[in-house]
Amino acid sequence: MTPDEIKAQIKRSVSEPTSLPIYDTAIDEAVLNGVALLGLEIKQVAPSFFNKRKSLSSNTHVFPWPVDCSSILNVRDLRANAKDITGATNASPIVVTSSSHGYSDDDIIVVHDITGNTAANGTWRVVNKAIDTLELYGSGGNADYVSGGKMFKESSDLGWVTRKEPSEIGLDNSAEWYPRGRNIVIGKYDFEDDLLIEYVARPETSDDIPCEYHAGIIAYSVISLSNILPAETFRERVVAYHSNILELMLHQIRVGIAASVAPEPICFLPEED
Repeated sequence: MTPDEIKAQIKRSVSEPTSLPIYDTAIDEAVLNGVALLGLEIKQVAPSFFNKRKSLSSNTHVFPWPVDCSSILNVRDLRANAKDITGATNASPIVVTSSSHGYSDDDIIVVHDITGNTAANGTWRVVNKAIDTLELYGSGGNADYVSGGKMFKESSDLGWVTRKEPSEIGLDNSAEWYPRGRNIVIGKYDFEDDLLIEYVARPETSDDIPCEYHAGIIAYSVISLSNILPAETFRERVVAYHSNILELMLHQIRVGIAASVAPEPICFLPEED
């Protein structure tokens, strides 16, 4: 379901058969809590389900975490391989614009953080490359491009950046990093490379939860909003009905999520030489 479809279903479930005002802000908060609840259940069954990879660029040796990051797993040196995206056509295939990207046909790239035409985000094979554009093989747009986006080339030849404590790092070593707040700090002031980070993402919207479990988000939200119902007997029936749905969704996650299509586990530690 789309976020709007989820919101409409919650309104119908809570406000019928009487017409009750339900503020969107209250629904949004309930949905966010429902997403968090189902996300925790998914992580218990499949700990790597919300693991992500993104490229980071910075004008200094300090790199801010992605907004959805809850913890950093690995940091790797991308050198100058992270490319800024300035356009992505709403077409089939999607044509991405990135000035002097340097990629070749058949390169495997990862696109992330495009807003608007979100269908461009993902892992793709490059075809029909030109100096400033390339096509994402097998892709199809879902909206007009709005802004943002980065991409990087998949490679097994990326250096590991080792995590250290600040007291252990001398500011002349580009192969070490330490956390400072919600930042990655590289142990070299004049560090000019990009980073590839592997991290645990925090589920924040209904899109982060597989659609087959969206009924659980609705059920949780209806239960949490049921206090506005005027009739106690009706309220009890609504809560009981949706409690059963929520428990069913949680059960299906426990027994079914491991067999579903999920992100590949991330390698937590570099291999020993």
